[in-house]
Amino acid sequence: MKGLVVHVLRQVDFPDCTRDGVTSRVGRAILVGPGVEGVFEPKPGDAVLVLDPRQKRWPLTPIAVPQEAVKGLADASEWWMFGGNFIYSSDSRFAALNGGNPIAVHDRHEPWREYILTSKGRER
Repeated sequence: MKGLVVHVLRQVDFPDCTRDGVTSRVGRAILVGPGVEGVFEPKPGDAVLVLDPRQKRWPLTPIAVPQEAVKGLADASEWWMFGGNFIYSSDSRFAALNGGNPIAVHDRHEPWREYILTSKGRER
């Protein structure tokens, strides 16, 4: 599976809101997934982001998730959300994905039970 090299855009003078998400640790990643026409094969140790396979829900605003999130998204056992960081590339193939706009990365991870506890203050 080949992809595009993308760069992480994050605010440097603001605390990390990803809870140690992949974009808090790397400056570049390989973007793969449906509609991505890339030429770079991810190597061991590369951060790999995937265009969200549920993209058809948001056709105008694609999002990317870490590769390890894809299984959790499919079975709804995990909750992945936007942590404040984006990805971007000047490659014209990237521009075809979102009109050249940065893509939000949903790499903040909270297991569903923890999400309920922290967002509501109690377990349901």
